[in-house]
Amino acid sequence: MQVYLLVAVPLSYVYVVILRDLAGSASSLITRPLLTGALSTVVIALVLSFVVRFAVEPFSGPGLFFYTAVTNYLLPVYLGFGLYLLFIPSPGSLSPDEAFLSFLSFLAGHFAVQGVIDLFDPAFVGVYELFVAPTMRVALMIIAAVAYFHYREETFWTRYLYMMLLAVAPFAVAVPHLLFSMNLVGAAIPVTATLFVGSFGMVLFWTGGRSTIQ
Repeated sequence: MQVYLLVAVPLSYVYVVILRDLAGSASSLITRPLLTGALSTVVIALVLSFVVRFAVEPFSGPGLFFYTAVTNYLLPVYLGFGLYLLFIPSPGSLSPDEAFLSFLSFLAGHFAVQGVIDLFDPAFVGVYELFVAPTMRVALMIIAAVAYFHYREETFWTRYLYMMLLAVAPFAVAVPHLLFSMNLVGAAIPVTATLFVGSFGMVLFWTGGRSTIQ
């Protein structure tokens, strides 16, 4: 059962790379961001351990939803985005397609390592932890990369709408956790599937299908 926890992010990343015909891209857009994202997990984990030490996790309701969205999804993505801008050379010089691949690779590196870490967490034993959580990481990884693609592609104020998408996405992917906490499993599964399939649809329709990277 733990296999999906390990392979969901790597296989989804490979599929998106193939889907957008990015497999032959420069190693600076794949290998370095992947490794940097993997190493960034240490920094992100340290920051999160500090946050959760002083934040009491609610047992249910809106408080639990907000806590899950912030600690499991929002902080990892925004901390990762900051580390990406800090350690990836000249990210501002990349084309939108290159930025998409580079940031996607970074997030894939981080979430893949996080899946390995979670494998040793005794709390990761249920349906949500083993299947829904890694699926939502995939969805968030793709949505964040698409949002960054459009932020780089747009030149007017509309580009900031896509940064708003990056802020909203962590709360969207936390909805299944809220539904599971309310024992609404029948609702959580279709919501999970919709977010997962919808994220791949964004790759096809919001980034113009295949890449223009030469």
